[in-house]
Amino acid sequence: MASQASLLQDQGKLKEAYTLYQRAISASTKTLGPNHAGTLTVMSNFATLLKDIRQYNEVLMVERRVLKIREETLGKLHPDTLSSLNNHALTYKDLGDFEKAEELLRRSLKGREEIYGLHHPSTLTTVLYLGLLMRDSEKFKESEILLQRAFDGLNNTFGRQHRLTIQAKTNLNEVKQEISKAIKNYETFHNLSSG
Repeated sequence: MASQASLLQDQGKLKEAYTLYQRAISASTKTLGPNHAGTLTVMSNFATLLKDIRQYNEVLMVERRVLKIREETLGKLHPDTLSSLNNHALTYKDLGDFEKAEELLRRSLKGREEIYGLHHPSTLTTVLYLGLLMRDSEKFKESEILLQRAFDGLNNTFGRQHRLTIQAKTNLNEVKQEISKAIKNYETFHNLSSG
């Protein structure tokens, strides 16, 4: 049922997917239990549909519940828990709450570095997300450092043609342009005010 809901979502049949996800969550909760990994996966997938239809209050509620249960049942360093942290952070980013998004991404990054190491693709993807968040927060220097780290690691792991490597490089170049523009604006202002 959940895979059918996902297929409907991919086809843009969001109303039908919504109804089917609700039925899948109910069925999974009854047969497997509310804390079962399968139930939580269906709930996480449902949250992506809720994002698609911009039901952010409901998204936050579902993501919080999934994260809480995963932390309690799997532990804070389990890969599923860390994925929930990333998803929750990206929702806050979408809502413009960069501070909360940063807090969650940093927790996820710390956990991924601890269990996977510095150069694992999951760690580097979180570094990329954090670099993009810093860019959106206009913390360009920190963004540059994170995006450079993501690019270097992804390039070494996947090569230059991989989509994540390309994304990191493209965003790194954009941030470098923003920094360059800011320096030029500062110099122009400084020259005008002192001349």
